[in-house]
Amino acid sequence: MIYYCKFLAVFLCAIVSYPSIASIVPEYLRVEYKINPFVEEAKPRLSWELKGDGFNQSQSAYHILVASSENLLEQNIGDVWDSGKILSNQTNQIEYAGNTLKSGQKLWWKVRTWDQNNNAGDWSTINFWEMGMLNPSDWKGAWIGYNLNDKAPKGEYDLPPSPYLRKESTINKPIQSARLYISSLGLHDFYVNGNKIGNDYFASGWTEYNKRVYYNVYDITKELKAGNNAFAAVLGSGWYAGYLGYALLVGTKTVNRFYGETPLLKAQIEIKYTDGTSSVVATDKTWKATEGAIREADFLQGEFYDATKEIRGWNKPNFNDNSWKPVQVYSDKAEQKMQIYPSNPVRVFQELKSKDIRKIADEKYIIDFGQNFAGNIRLKVKGNKGDTITFRYGEMCYPDGSLMTENLRRARAKDTYILKGDPNGEIWSPSFTFHGFQFVEVAGLKQKPTKDFLTGLVLTSDLNTVGHFESNNQMLNQLYSNIVWTQRANYIDIPTDCPQRDERLGWTGDAQVYMRSAAFNADIAPFHKKWIRD
Repeated sequence: MIYYCKFLAVFLCAIVSYPSIASIVPEYLRVEYKINPFVEEAKPRLSWELKGDGFNQSQSAYHILVASSENLLEQNIGDVWDSGKILSNQTNQIEYAGNTLKSGQKLWWKVRTWDQNNNAGDWSTINFWEMGMLNPSDWKGAWIGYNLNDKAPKGEYDLPPSPYLRKESTINKPIQSARLYISSLGLHDFYVNGNKIGNDYFASGWTEYNKRVYYNVYDITKELKAGNNAFAAVLGSGWYAGYLGYALLVGTKTVNRFYGETPLLKAQIEIKYTDGTSSVVATDKTWKATEGAIREADFLQGEFYDATKEIRGWNKPNFNDNSWKPVQVYSDKAEQKMQIYPSNPVRVFQELKSKDIRKIADEKYIIDFGQNFAGNIRLKVKGNKGDTITFRYGEMCYPDGSLMTENLRRARAKDTYILKGDPNGEIWSPSFTFHGFQFVEVAGLKQKPTKDFLTGLVLTSDLNTVGHFESNNQMLNQLYSNIVWTQRANYIDIPTDCPQRDERLGWTGDAQVYMRSAAFNADIAPFHKKWIRD
């Protein structure tokens, strides 16, 4: 007993003499609501959440360090901003207050906090952010395009082919870093040496184009190489020049091209070399253009892809583009501000396999994905050159098994693919459209498709999941599942009212009523920062 008491006394003494350490640690660090983003705010807002053990934990103070290099930050040196200890429980939207920031500047930051007993906690992990274009003069690229409206087939819809653009440039020195700054009036897919940049859909998003145009930034350091480099893009009409809302249904004077006649691209690649020099490759009159496999592309009407018109190697170096035409150069508009895209991009959230395949007529099948969602398909097929497959989309089927499309109203919601006859098979997915559906009617097949013939690509703005509900009541669980799937389907760049018919508009009332549910399910801050600005 004596030995036990002596041990206990020593143990308690050790506890008293050992300095207390806070058990709360900052995590989920964000700048302007995003993780490791590109931003353009002169005083970006910093946020974090607290993780800790036990109950009744709270923050009494914080300390932020921002440095010009990760190495300095690891030494706890904030040469750009050292906030010192700030007595505050604030963890959200803390405004940067350090040195003046510059275009293209990369910064590393971390934070530590004190708990309710004034015990200091550990530093967070190191995050970073990078500045975008802070001044209009930073932009060297011009707006370029290639108007193909006269190539649109005569008929109910006025849908021209997509322009294909390209440019080659030579690099002769070792590269330190490279950034792609890119914007479009409409939609774009951009390629460097044959590789698509980013896994985003529908960039640069929808906004009031007469007031602002959004741009994105990508780190393309690893995509460049010594020698010839190819920069290429395909453009889609999107919200800028495509069909919007139910204009066709109500017969308005304007039914498409509300903002402009043809999609345009503005881009520049800024390259920094290891010797301290730099160079810029920008969109200008030296780029060339043509038409290719995408014959039609529209959000409401769908996409028509003719694989027999694919141009082999067009987005790779050393391609012979002598037959291509000069691009058309368009003037900047003073009232159009260039602003960095504030939300998270639209991306593939999940892939769905087909649940059921039913033949409903000769060469016609219904494929059921078992879940109503917004997105696209990925086709995997073999066939003869010139074989044509059409896809129509719907949320329900009639009792006889045929597809119901009346609720789509004047949205055609139809994709077409013409095979090139590759004996190894062909894989295709639309680039510049999406649909709201569970069922796909496939016509033109010579034999019954296999289960991997189509894959469903669930598209949504890429927001972090933050909430979940589950109970022992299956009906409530199904109801909650329906709510989450509906939010995903309607959070595609803007909070739409529906993703399937000829509307898909960002009504303020709909989004406002749903706001509390939306915030419970996902981190909607960057998404609604964009929507409120729009």
